[in-house]
Amino acid sequence: MAEQATERTTIAAPPDVVYATALDIEHYPEWAHDIKEATIVDRDDEGRPLRVRFRAAAMGHSARYVLRYDHGEAPRRLSWILEQGDIVRRLDGEYVFDPAAPRSPTASKPSSRCHCPGSSSAGPRARS
Repeated sequence: MAEQATERTTIAAPPDVVYATALDIEHYPEWAHDIKEATIVDRDDEGRPLRVRFRAAAMGHSARYVLRYDHGEAPRRLSWILEQGDIVRRLDGEYVFDPAAPRSPTASKPSSRCHCPGSSSAGPRARS
């Protein structure tokens, strides 16, 4: 059973600043506690992350996965899909940067599924 979560956060910064921070994936381990490593594998023609390899904490294990980012609606939306993973079966989501609000709400709609050895549960919810 896949789990899904939606989270909305208001950030007191212009949407373009929040978008640039979201693109700074190599620095995620500094503030996203479960992310232990983030390595950009490929970039698009504009230098934005296209494929990123992650190592993250997952229920007492270390999960490794690669996400493919879609910049088709940039800078309004940044979405991703799981391209490959060891114990991670699904990790698709998006950030939505709303410039119409006085502050920049960022909605994250990640969906994840994790198969951890010795566990029959679907795994943790993704957090962004």
